[in-house]
Amino acid sequence: MYVELQRSGDGPLLAPLPPATLAALCRRAFGPMEPMAAAELLRSGRFNTTYRITLGSGRTVILRVAPPSTAHLFSHERGLLRREYAVQPVLREAVRQVPRLLFQDFSQQLLARDYVFLECLPGRLWDELQGSLSPRRNEALWRQLGGLVRAIHDRAGAAYGRPGAEAGFACWSAAVLADIDGLIGDLRQLGLDTAAAEVFRAQVLAHESALDRCGPPRLLHGDLWPKNILIDPTGEVPVITGLLDAERARWGDPAAEWIFGFLAIPEAFWTAYGANLSGPALAPEALPRRHIYNGRGALQLMLEAWRWRLDDGFARRILAESIDGLRATTRPPIRNRDAGDGRSATAPRSGCTPPPLVPALP
Repeated sequence: MYVELQRSGDGPLLAPLPPATLAALCRRAFGPMEPMAAAELLRSGRFNTTYRITLGSGRTVILRVAPPSTAHLFSHERGLLRREYAVQPVLREAVRQVPRLLFQDFSQQLLARDYVFLECLPGRLWDELQGSLSPRRNEALWRQLGGLVRAIHDRAGAAYGRPGAEAGFACWSAAVLADIDGLIGDLRQLGLDTAAAEVFRAQVLAHESALDRCGPPRLLHGDLWPKNILIDPTGEVPVITGLLDAERARWGDPAAEWIFGFLAIPEAFWTAYGANLSGPALAPEALPRRHIYNGRGALQLMLEAWRWRLDDGFARRILAESIDGLRATTRPPIRNRDAGDGRSATAPRSGCTPPPLVPALP
C-alpha cells in the first residue's frame, strides 16, 4: 500500500552548514581539546540535516540539525528533534541498538536551529543492501526486528501522545483526534480540499470507543523501516546494529506503528513479535483502529505530496478506503463533542484505559 514519494535535491527542509559553523558546534559540545577533523553530509535523511563528524581524537559522532526557521513545517513536525531527545533514554532502556545521546543544544544561541550529537553506530542501512541480500538473510533481519519492536512496545507510559514537554492525554482517542485535527488544519491552511478528511474525522468520532479499547499507552518508535535501520551483513547471519531517527516516537497503541498498515511485513517479523497486528490478521474489534491509522497516514501523505509537488491521488484513495472500512464496521451513534456536551473533540476523558489487547510475551 505504501507509495514512496520521490524527491529531487535536498528540498526545503535540509540546509547544510558551513564548515566554520560545524567546527563551532563541535567546540560547544566536546570542548577545544576535541576539535572537528572532518565532516560528511549524509544524504539519506529527509527532515533533519545530518553529518558524520570525525573528531581530532579519531572518534566519530553524528550531528543532527533541525530544519531552518524558513522551512514550512506541518503541525506534527514541530519540535521533532526535541521529541527524539526526550524519548532517547527510554528507547535505550528498551533496546541497546538505539544510539546514545552525547549532547543537545536547544538554546539557539550559537545556531538558530536545534541540534544534537549522537553516538555513531556501526553498520550500513538495510534499505541500501536489502535487494542484494538473499531471502533467508532478509528474513533473519525481519525476525530480529520483530523482537526489537516488541521490546520497545513493552515499555508502558503514563499518558498517550507525544513525549517531551507537551502534556499527554488520558485517552488514546483524544491523542489521535488531536493529531488528525492538526493534519486537517494544515490541509485547510494550504487551501487543499478537506471534504473527505472531514468525513474521515466524523467516522473517527463515531469509533472513538474502539480507539480507547487499545490498552494502556505503549512506546512507539514511529519510523522503523529499512531506511532507518543499520545492519552488519558480514556474518553468517546479518545483525541489526542500529535503530535510527526516533523523532516521530509517541505513546499509544502498538498497532499504530505506520509500518504495520503500509508495509508488507513477512511472517517472520510477527512470529518474533508475538502477535500479528497487520490488517488481514486483526480481530473484528481491532479493524476500526487499523482503518483509522491508515486514514491518518493518508492525511500525512497528502501533505507530503503538496510539499514535493506530487499528485496526491494515491493518498486520497487510501483515505477513501479507510472511510469505507469504518463505515462497514459496527459503530455507535456519532456524538457531537464540539457542541453536545461542551467539550472539545480532543478533550481527554477519564477511565478509558482497559487491559491491553496485545498478549504478553511468555
